[in-house]
Amino acid sequence: MGEGALFAKGRISAEAELFLKQRTAPHGDNAVLHTGYQLGTVYHSQAVVPNGEKAPVPELVEYVESTVPGVRAPHAWLEDSSGKRVSTIDLWGRRFVLIGHELQEPWREAVRQVSEMLDIEIAAISVGEQGAYHAMDSKFENLYEVQKGDAVLIRPDGFVAAKLSASHARSASHELGRVLSGILGVTGRMEMSAADAVA
Repeated sequence: MGEGALFAKGRISAEAELFLKQRTAPHGDNAVLHTGYQLGTVYHSQAVVPNGEKAPVPELVEYVESTVPGVRAPHAWLEDSSGKRVSTIDLWGRRFVLIGHELQEPWREAVRQVSEMLDIEIAAISVGEQGAYHAMDSKFENLYEVQKGDAVLIRPDGFVAAKLSASHARSASHELGRVLSGILGVTGRMEMSAADAVA
């Protein structure tokens, strides 16, 4: 409120009290617990590769989940090979994750190549009949499948970095390498590594 000296003594001015009442009264006692306010952050930076999609505009009390680059990667329930229920959110946190519905082999090969070239850890996670995880309902496919064979790149902080599309291993490696090089600011190193690979 800009009234640090007063607040330190446990008080605020009459003007500040009126301001708070006017803005919290319409929302009740849970004014600071609305999901649209808490989860609706959208990043626009070098660490996000836009694709022309627009993120849904969050309302204070309503948050529409999406996988538009720059938004928080949404939760969906998955089941691993042992039958354990896992949230997609549990899959991020310490590395980049390339995830997709029935993630194709070109993407898995791209992850191996780019991980080695950039010396970073990247996980390739396929959700589906042939994958390490199975979706427990249609939510994952509805949110994470752009087109069959495409992939979504998630940053370690759990935000969507990019949506990727490629038809074969070489184009998948090029696309993933290009995107991650830009995000990490290591374009020169990636170009040198790619040149070495060709040579």
